[in-house]
Amino acid sequence: MAFMVCLCAGCSTSNSKRTEALARCKEQAEACADAFARQDWQKYIDLAYPALVDHVGGRKKMLLALELTVKKDAYRVFSARVEAPERLIVAGSDLFSIVPLHLEFERNQKKFAGGSFFVAVSSDEGKNWTFLGGTDFEERELRKIVPHFPRGTQLPKNMIRETP
Repeated sequence: MAFMVCLCAGCSTSNSKRTEALARCKEQAEACADAFARQDWQKYIDLAYPALVDHVGGRKKMLLALELTVKKDAYRVFSARVEAPERLIVAGSDLFSIVPLHLEFERNQKKFAGGSFFVAVSSDEGKNWTFLGGTDFEERELRKIVPHFPRGTQLPKNMIRETP
């Protein structure tokens, strides 16, 4: 709780905790993006926000959905690069961050590239993070899975476009 108070009050110790939390967020987001790119669905599901996994119907159903999507759409990721998140958002006892992500992939024999993002959630003061693919949700849908997602948080626009 003191961590949250320091974050909100802007005290000097919060800068180092903020920096550490953001660094861990980026590191864990890189692991999530890497698992997605390698189609290591077990690891990807491990790093997914638990309520998302529940929303899909559990680990087995999420695994099946990912595998079917890849097979049906001939989905292949060439690159998934994570950029450093810039800010922490406090909502109750959770921390949130928006993690910029650049994707290059192929789907149904068409190539796509551009900016995307993860919504990152930590329930332990930034030590461990879980993720939701941001472009998969409008804010209203995101709130079904994360009801306490901070109102007024500006989500980036989906910048993924088909490329020649």
